[in-house]
Amino acid sequence: KKAAFPANRTLMIERDGLIEALTRISYANTSTVAAREFSCCALNDLSCEAKNRQKMTCTSVLTSMVKIASFNDDASLIAQEYAVKVILNLSAEANNRKRMASQ
Repeated sequence: KKAAFPANRTLMIERDGLIEALTRISYANTSTVAAREFSCCALNDLSCEAKNRQKMTCTSVLTSMVKIASFNDDASLIAQEYAVKVILNLSAEANNRKRMASQ
């Protein structure tokens, strides 16, 4: 819920291991549907902050968001929606597009 507040987003992105933890939770086979949705929601909220987008355009985030967006089950529809939003938010930065295409 903290990532829903714009004032927190820039601070949260600086926390060591936060992005990696959220990414692992988002696609782990052992994650519940709720855990997957919450982690994707947090990543989406963080990606709404333009200052965070360059740091979030990394292999772990992109790989997990693409995997989630391509899930083929109805239980993950909310997580899929958030994953697509993250990808779109990250691609809003022109400098990120090349990095995203090369991964």
